[in-house]
Formats: sequence, C-alpha cells, structure tokens
Amino acid sequence: MQLRSTLLLFALSVVTAGQACAQQSKSAREADSTRTSLSSGSPVVRAAKSNGAANVPASGGRLVEPRAESPHFDFIRRTFTDFCYCWDKGKETRDWSARHFDLIMSGNLGAWKELDPKVVTLRYALLVSTLDEANKDKPSINGKFLDDMRRWYARHPEFRMEDAFLHKQGPGRADSASRLNPHIWSSNRFVGNPTDPGWRAYSIDRMKWIAKEDDVGGIFLDEIDRGTAAKAYRSSREFQGADSTVWQNALVSLIGDISKAIAPKMLQINAAGYSGRDWEKALGEAAGSVHLETLNRATQELPSVWDVVDWYVKHNVYADFVGLETWDDLARPSMAKRYPGGDYASPPLRGKMVQLASYYMVIPSDPQRLGIQIENVRGYVPDSVAMRVMEYDIGHPLGERRVVMNERDPLDQRARVYRRDFDHAIVMMRPVAYWADTVMTNETKVKVPLPEGGPWLRLQPDGTTKPATDLWLRNSDAVILVHR
Repeated sequence: MQLRSTLLLFALSVVTAGQACAQQSKSAREADSTRTSLSSGSPVVRAAKSNGAANVPASGGRLVEPRAESPHFDFIRRTFTDFCYCWDKGKETRDWSARHFDLIMSGNLGAWKELDPKVVTLRYALLVSTLDEANKDKPSINGKFLDDMRRWYARHPEFRMEDAFLHKQGPGRADSASRLNPHIWSSNRFVGNPTDPGWRAYSIDRMKWIAKEDDVGGIFLDEIDRGTAAKAYRSSREFQGADSTVWQNALVSLIGDISKAIAPKMLQINAAGYSGRDWEKALGEAAGSVHLETLNRATQELPSVWDVVDWYVKHNVYADFVGLETWDDLARPSMAKRYPGGDYASPPLRGKMVQLASYYMVIPSDPQRLGIQIENVRGYVPDSVAMRVMEYDIGHPLGERRVVMNERDPLDQRARVYRRDFDHAIVMMRPVAYWADTVMTNETKVKVPLPEGGPWLRLQPDGTTKPATDLWLRNSDAVILVHR
C-alpha cells in the first residue's frame, strides 16, 4: 500500500525536470506517427476527422440523492479504504460515508453493515508472507499468523510446517534458522512456498475462516505484486534454478483455489504496479477482482493504463480504479506553478476532475463492474472531499472512448484529446499521453472545438454548472459537458 508515495515522489520529480527541459528537448522529441505539426507556436488546433456520426447525448442529467443501500447510484460505483476508521470521526461522517460507498476495505466492517446491509466489506489479509515473531504486532489470522499455523499443523500431522516456508540458498537443513526473512515495507517476514501442499491447504483453510464472519463480504489480499514475490522466490533454495513460471503458476492456482473456496464472497488482490503482464492478468482472472492501486494518475501517462483496465473489465474481473494523487498532494504550495487550477478553482479540483474523467473513459455499461477510489491515504476523512459532481447522473456510456484531436501544444508536447459520450453528458479529456510530456502548466493549453449539439454547460466539482462558450485543455485536463 506504500507504493503510492514512492510513485508520487517520482512523478513530482519528473514534473520539475520536465519544466526545465521542455523547450530544449522540443526539437529532439520523437514525433507520434499520427502527429500533425502546428505551423506556429499558437495553441490553435484542428478538429479530428469524423469517424462516423456520434451519438448526441440527450438532456436530463441532474444531481441525484444516493440510495440508503448499495448500490447508491446507477451510474458510478465508489469504493473506500477505511484507513481513518470513519466510525471515530462522528455521526455526520459515518452517515455520509455509508450513503456513498458501495465497497469498503478494512475498518469496522460490522458498523458499516449496520448502516448499509448491502455494502461489500473486505477484510485485509496477507497471503505471500507472514509477519515474523520479532514483529511487535499482536498475533492475528490476517497478518501475523504463525501461532495459528502451529495449531493447524498440530491438527494435520500429514504435513510438516517447516516445508511451508522458503529458505535461503546454501548447504544445511531447511530449518527455522535458514528461513528467508526479507524486510517488506515496515516488517520482517517469513515467505510461504506456493507449491507446498501443506502451505496451500493451510492458506485455503485460513481464508475460509476469515470469510465465514457475517460482516465480511470478502477478502482483500495485499502484496500480490510481482516485485515482492519475485525477489523472495528467486532467492530461495526451493526455486533455485527454476523457471519463474513454476512459482507464478503455483501462486495463480492457489489464488484461484481460494477464490472458489470462499465463493460467493469476493476475493480481491492488490498487485500494485499493474502493467498488463500475462502473469498479472492470470492473477486477476484467478481472483475475480483486482485493486488497481495508484493507477488512476492525473499527473502521469494514462492511455496505456486504460488499456489495462479495459482488459480486466472485458474479462469479467471486477476492478477498483484507485487514484495516485491525493487532495493534499495536489494542494502542496509547490504544485501551484507546476499544476495550476486552470479553469477550476484549485489544483486539487483540477486533478480530481481528471481522475473522475479517467474513470468515465473506462467505465463499462454496467458501472457495478468498476469502482473508483479517488483518495487512498491514511487520515482521509471521506466527506472532506465530497465532490458533488460524482453525484451528477450522466447516465451510461453510448460507446467507447475515441480520440477527437491529436496535435502538439505550444511546448511541443502531445495534445491528444479523448471524448466519450454518455446518456446525459460528453466527457472530454486531455491526459498525459506520453511519459516524458510532463509540463502541465497554463502554457500547455490548446483550444478544442466544442462538440456539435450545444449549447453546453460545464460541470463544476461541486455539481453546479456554468456556460461553456469555448474549451481550452491543458496537459492533464478534463471537462464534463451537459446540455443547457
């Protein structure tokens, strides 16, 4: 879960470097194969050629009140990681949260269920490793489960507990003294062997025990990421010299067995850093649900991320599309010059509108198959970033997203504008289209033709509207247009 901060620091450093070198690299930057060069430095662009008649959204969009029980809305599915334990923040926050989120991970799951019996609640757990005994956390079936293992193996003498763990390469016995003991995030761990029959049987039983609680709607498995697993498996004696597909296939099949064992409850995995690799896809299909941590990135390249999300949705894998930049990240004083508010009142509002538009670019016809989480950080109080625009009923998508403009901005960065039509709105977005196009200041804005069928109103973050007489989009910018 701490990958978010690492990626964000990288993003901010790249933004700074990008501003300094944008003009110098202008002539050297590789052009898109579809590039149409501007004849001058002015940010005037040409409309893309029509690719067929587009559906013109009808009027009728409006702010709606959430239902008391999930799903709270027909057009969006909001999710929340309860780092802040909302039930400690007062009745107003509790009531607001229970009316807006359809899926909750962690926190007081029973309390969530009392206010919304239909909300999906996920219990946090580890699978690849367990916290070792030196860790100061209390033993638990979720993360520090050595004591639970000992009791289980005592009841199952056909298995040897030591065989469940990975061990350091080298001579000698595979015993507790030779176990791999990597430091992962803030704790030392013992890593399990996904090919060992005892570890597999114990893991399935443990997950069934966690899932049997009435207030648990499923399990969230953290740290199923390629980096953490690969480093441990490759350095072990058990997989020394073995092809990586051996442990990859073993972990995929274990997750698939767990998913079947706890069905119909949900199994969601967090393989932070999704890149569309075949193994990551196989893990997602085996689990049936993925937590796409940090992938909804306002200040980083997005089109390739959308392709990853599309794949999961089309293969019936439920996904939570989780934001990278938090409100506080975007509100830093240093961001004002790098990422000004533009046509919105502040940098955080601009960034959150980009994350929302990004979600709408990939949402399927059934929005209950894709969740959005725009804040994923400890201490976040949900109703402090209410964004009533997320309660504006834009309807369902009328088709796929499409590129309606592909030009260069005054700093010679890609100005690729996407459009997607909905029942009651048009979402238009200029994402960061290439990893090196990192300048997002007002100098990057380009004029984009308004869609036919107007006049149009521009949705504001608070759910109000204002007339859209023209449209300028900066690098990393978005607008939602509705009929007057």
